Amino acid sequence: MARHIMHFTVPSCVEPVQQLHFLGGEIDAGDSHRFEAELMSPRLDARSERSANRAHPLRLHRARVSALTLHLADASATEACGASVASALRGGMIVTLQGDLGTGKTTLVRGLLRARGVTGAVKSPTYTLVEHYSVSSLYFYHFDFYRFINPNEWDSTGMSDYFRDDAVCIVEWPERVGDRLPAPDLALSLAYATGDGGRDVVAIAHTPNGERCVTALARGARLTG
Repeated sequence: MARHIMHFTVPSCVEPVQQLHFLGGEIDAGDSHRFEAELMSPRLDARSERSANRAHPLRLHRARVSALTLHLADASATEACGASVASALRGGMIVTLQGDLGTGKTTLVRGLLRARGVTGAVKSPTYTLVEHYSVSSLYFYHFDFYRFINPNEWDSTGMSDYFRDDAVCIVEWPERVGDRLPAPDLALSLAYATGDGGRDVVAIAHTPNGERCVTALARGARLTG
């Protein structure tokens, strides 16, 4: 499956970008209003989209998955990355974050939740497994499965009850629960960058809702450039 990988840098060292290349076409400097319309237009909820994709498996094999690579210079840039995707999230969506300890997964989630209006402490749920935040009528559940030894712990802890149409589920260490976790709309992977002490994040969308998140990330990087 063909993918266009886009390389950007977000503050404090953004490279100016004149044109963004996406699957299925190009989005240039004149398309900012279309970005807004795309993000704000009514859509199926995330679970309905996943059901439709299962009913029509060929949809997932067309040019659907889009990917974006960003360089994050510091913790502030990592929070800004999370904030830029926040507006594209809606009920029923799943976002996963992979990466070694200390790569900034919780920092990115903190920026996302701050952008959605959460003002209290945003803590790593390493020991509690899940932290929840209510914003208007939408729930945000932040999971950390680092301490899971066996995927069967997913069943014994009742984790599936959180994955509802009125909730956005953000999952750190998704690999610890194997195939128990439903397929994500957006998968983020963070890694230590070479040379400057920053981080690199790769964002991969697996649904149309996920693609809107990637679009929001790209637009955020471009607007700060």
